[in-house]
Amino acid sequence: MLRRFLIRFCLTLMAALLCAGCGVTYLGYDNLDASGKRTFDEIRYIATNKELAEFVELRPEQRAKWLREFWKRRDPTPDTPVNEYKLEHYKRLRYAQKKFRWGRTPGWKTDRGKIFIKYGPPNYVELKPMGDVALMGGWYSKPYERWVYDYIPYVGTDIKFLFVDVHMTGDYELASSIKDTANTPEQKVQAARADLASQQQTSAFDDFHAEQTSTGDLREKQGDYSYRRSTRAGGGEWETKAQGTTLSEESVIDIEQGVNDPFKAAVPITPEEATLDLEVGVLTFASPGRSNMEEFDFVIPNTDLEFRPDDNGAFKAEIVISTRLYDSKRRLVGGTVRRRFAVEELEENTTAQDRFFIYIAGALLESGLYEIEAVAVDQNSKRYGYVRKSFEVRIIEPHHLSLSSIELASSVRHAEELSMFVKHGFEVLPNPAGVYRMGGVLSVYYEIYSLGVAGDGAPKFMIQYSISPREDPDKVIFRYKFLAPREGGRDQMQVYRLPLRPDIIDPGEYTLRVRVVDVVEGVELLSRRDFEVIE
Repeated sequence: MLRRFLIRFCLTLMAALLCAGCGVTYLGYDNLDASGKRTFDEIRYIATNKELAEFVELRPEQRAKWLREFWKRRDPTPDTPVNEYKLEHYKRLRYAQKKFRWGRTPGWKTDRGKIFIKYGPPNYVELKPMGDVALMGGWYSKPYERWVYDYIPYVGTDIKFLFVDVHMTGDYELASSIKDTANTPEQKVQAARADLASQQQTSAFDDFHAEQTSTGDLREKQGDYSYRRSTRAGGGEWETKAQGTTLSEESVIDIEQGVNDPFKAAVPITPEEATLDLEVGVLTFASPGRSNMEEFDFVIPNTDLEFRPDDNGAFKAEIVISTRLYDSKRRLVGGTVRRRFAVEELEENTTAQDRFFIYIAGALLESGLYEIEAVAVDQNSKRYGYVRKSFEVRIIEPHHLSLSSIELASSVRHAEELSMFVKHGFEVLPNPAGVYRMGGVLSVYYEIYSLGVAGDGAPKFMIQYSISPREDPDKVIFRYKFLAPREGGRDQMQVYRLPLRPDIIDPGEYTLRVRVVDVVEGVELLSRRDFEVIE
């Protein structure tokens, strides 16, 4: 008897430690029938550890009475026929299931779903689906959402949750946590009453639901962003649409005091007068939700910039980049964006052939034809570079084998810290000009989307690389093929490097072709990029 009691006590204690409302499989959960598991999952984030331990010990015929008492303890208005807490809880469950589902993972199991079910809608939400990349300006980071709660009972005030799409797949993981000290039914009821009172005053749930599913704009409020209904953007405020971001015609972001707008200069900017070697690359990647993210790579060789020594022995250059984006009807998309950069280098790097100023920006765009116009001004020499480039945006299909752009890079290596150059753990330094020196390395980065998966849940695909002279595509001078390992998921990233040795390649203009074959689905894609090798 004592032995059975000790075993049950240990199992109950282990169960409490394993669950703690965090979604970890509860000891005894696997022994429940389908109905029991469903009920357990519905209450796991609002029940106490003790209640969950009790529930897994119940026989099926005991659950109805137990649940009546469970909900009765949480009823904020026990003298009325309606249990507002229960209604609100299932309302949150339905919303989480619909809004936060990811792949085959139900919404209640995702980190955002857990927090929403437990604490309700946040007061403010900061959405960064491209990380810290603003339209045509900013810094890359992983996509993230920051939820802000003014007050959570038994937790505190001004509570923030950070959700990060670590693997760039649309699955946002909780990157910060808090301690919830409400661990008794009485405290849970008090927390629920405070929560419901707050919602009745602010209609937070309805606002959250409406603004998540309709057009809205993000407006800054004390360093955070709050949802509000969409209005015409003006005065430099962002207006977000279903896909793509626009500003009013005269808006200017990050305007620099004392710097003239080159697009409105008295003397027109022309390619003939541009003496600064500015290259702009345009690349397409899938972003979370499978909308397109266009990446713009701005590159200027250090040898083209004028560096001046400062009092600390360093050499500095200053660059101002102004950009405009137009649609097919020559309408301005994004206003004028102007950014100032200070570049500090050692003296020997100011004239090094392999040192560049690199700036990356991005924008979510709908499918169609666009044109980017960019002016880079060296503030020391007053020389400027000018680029005007047309490009087409084709939306990457979410359910068919697709490739991102093939990105030519000056180097690709494992990232040691987060920066604008990091993609899926690799630091990718772009080379939009596609010019490489003999003895260097041709580096390539690209992404594969929507591969088929076999019965074991793993993809199986083949990649073939070939290089031909640009003027003679049938003359293959190099070919390499390999069967990719059966690991990872439907989306993959790939890195390719080829040493540029005399026994492999001579100076000249070439075309790299990348052929991807989905062995599971029996489909293939072919993409190409031109590059040049010089002495």
